[in-house]
Amino acid sequence: MQGLQEPAPAYLLVAMKEETDRHKQEDDLAAVYCLIQNFRLLAHEQGLGVRCTLHDWMYDRSRAATFGIQVNERIAAVLELGYAAAHPQGKPEVPEPQLRFELL
Repeated sequence: MQGLQEPAPAYLLVAMKEETDRHKQEDDLAAVYCLIQNFRLLAHEQGLGVRCTLHDWMYDRSRAATFGIQVNERIAAVLELGYAAAHPQGKPEVPEPQLRFELL
């Protein structure tokens, strides 16, 4: 996102319960990403930028445990939060999230 500080001033780990049933797990992950999208839209209204990222270390159980992630949970995403640079009118400019849909 242009205009946001680098590195992000705040990070938010999004964790979810890890189900044994693969179909339920996929449904839960879809619900989590809907929640993330709603959060991004609400943040945009407040002049905040949110970038949703995935990292290889998220799948390392020992590393996730350092963040308090339980054995029956997993990290779904890492959200990078930041303010946009202020413009002369005083209103920060944060690019509106662009939605992209893909068929699976």
